[in-house]
Amino acid sequence: MILVVDNDASDRETIGKALEHLGFTVASCPSGDAAMRVVEAHGADLAGLVTTIALPGLANGWDVAGAFRARNPHGPIVYVFQEIFDEPCLTRTNLGVRKPYNAAHLAQSVKQLHLRAGELSA
Repeated sequence: MILVVDNDASDRETIGKALEHLGFTVASCPSGDAAMRVVEAHGADLAGLVTTIALPGLANGWDVAGAFRARNPHGPIVYVFQEIFDEPCLTRTNLGVRKPYNAAHLAQSVKQLHLRAGELSA
């Protein structure tokens, strides 16, 4: 299951449909706080995370990603942002994507990161 976290319902739906088209099961959350609850309850079952950085609530995208990474060290994370940021996010299993984006390309990126994560955890 891929967790999609975005405060924009339209973006959550678009990303979710693109991921489902590639065969992924998707859960979505409108806030960092809701996402933290999902990660706490299902972290080991999550195959990846797509999250915006700026989210409503106390937890932001960095917080959600940290909680996800603690439970899934090699799981792929795609950070979606609107502004330039200083946090490092590009690794073999992380990717930063700037809005606006092409949802199909974003979903393909998740798939590629998912395959790389499998190589790392093997």
